[in-house]
Parts: sequence; C-alpha cells; structure tokens
Amino acid sequence: MKRPSASKAASSSPQKKGKGDAPPRLGFYDFVAERQAVLQRRRRGLDASEWTSDPILAKARFCNIDRKDDAVTRELLTELERPSWKLPQQVMLAAALRFTGSRRGEAQRLARLIDEDVGGGALAAALESNDIKCGVGTYQMTLNRRQVGSRIASLGAAVADRVSEQGAFGDMAEASDFVAEAMTFGARPQFSANETAKAFARAGRPRKPQKIVPACGGKGLALAIDVEQALCEFAKYEAYRSTGITPMKRFSPATGTETPAAAKAEAAA
Repeated sequence: MKRPSASKAASSSPQKKGKGDAPPRLGFYDFVAERQAVLQRRRRGLDASEWTSDPILAKARFCNIDRKDDAVTRELLTELERPSWKLPQQVMLAAALRFTGSRRGEAQRLARLIDEDVGGGALAAALESNDIKCGVGTYQMTLNRRQVGSRIASLGAAVADRVSEQGAFGDMAEASDFVAEAMTFGARPQFSANETAKAFARAGRPRKPQKIVPACGGKGLALAIDVEQALCEFAKYEAYRSTGITPMKRFSPATGTETPAAAKAEAAA
C-alpha cells in the first residue's frame, strides 16, 4: 500500500472513523506528518474537533505541535526580539535564562534589568543578591553568584566582538564552546564538541553535522522540523498509548517492551 504524500496529509482534514474503530498506531514518520498536518489545519482556522482523529494528539496538552505555541516560549521570544535590542542584550538574556530557568514572567523581569543598565550592573546585582534565584552549576564547575552575574554581563559583549571580528559561529558546538570558555575563564575541562567526537570515535562512526530536516522529505510542507524535539514528543505519544492520558506532565518513557493499551484490549477480546 502506497503511503500518502506529506502535502496531502497536511492539506486534508482527518478522516472520520466508524464508531467502534480504534485509531491506528502512528509510527514516527506518520506521527511527524500528522503533527504538521494538525498545525496546518489550525492555521486554516478549522475547529479543534477537525484537527485530527488521533485521540492522543487531540487531547495530550503538552504534545506541542510547534514550540511557538507554548506560552512560555512565546514569552521568551517576545523578550529576545525587542526591536531596540542588539546581539549583546540578546546574548545576556539567553545566558541569564540558562541559569535562572524559564518560569513565567522571568524573561520579562530579566529584560527590564538589562534595559536598566547597558553594562549589566543591574542584572549582576540582582543575581548576586539572590533577588533573582539562579543555579550556579555549569560546564563541570560550580560558580558563585557574583561570578554568574558578572560573567553574564560581559558575555554579551564578548560574543558580539567575536561575531564582528570572525563572522557567525560555524555550528552550535563552536558557539557552545565559546560561551562555556567565556563563562568559566578557561578553568573547566574541555568538553562539548571534543567529548561528542570521542563518543563517536569509540563507536567507530564518523561524526556528522546536525541538520534541521524537513518533515517527510519536505514535500509540500513549508515547515522544517526539529528532529530532536520531535523524538521527545514521540516518546510522550508512545507513553500515553501505554498509560493513558493524564493531566500530569511527568511520564515514564515507553521502552518498546510494553504492550500498548489498544493491543492489550484487543488481546483480551
């Protein structure tokens, strides 16, 4: 049987099933295609009842179709994309959130502190005094609160200078290593890209650069997917098939050895 194209999946409404029909179990490929189709239907203004016939995608509240649909993510992006901000301010906010977390309202509060003092003094003081709670463990080291505040304040300028002199970072690993070095002043063990390369070398496999892969080969879809995030959501989807949907956000990932609920019911019948 020929698999339907992604463009057809994204443009058509879900088929209605008979009253006693159980929904099909989606593999990863079809799960990604259906999530993208749901997003397209939502954007076309269809009623929620017409988004999908899959009960888990319809009811599981944190199987996000698009990260930008998440309220906290929208809040973070709004603050990062302030029209008056340049790269140094954006880097400072991103780094501060790395230590303080992404609680509702946190990004707005941090952004106000960055705006109050271009040099970062207001933000550094708030972190040092624990007025804004933050973690201090990072990159195989523990920093004190004064170090966290002062180094975040200088990080924005350091990244902006590096980009101005050498151009954009080649990839995420290079950017991560630069930030880690700036935050720890060379005192940490070398990590990130080097450790990743070692893991691949031990497995006897060449390391390949990360890519953003268009869903289902990109045919008919103007959207690209984050494969890592899609795999996380697929793990939730599989767990829900085994345990049922609950309001709790915690779940035990399916290991592949459990029998899905639908299969159990079928076996019992």
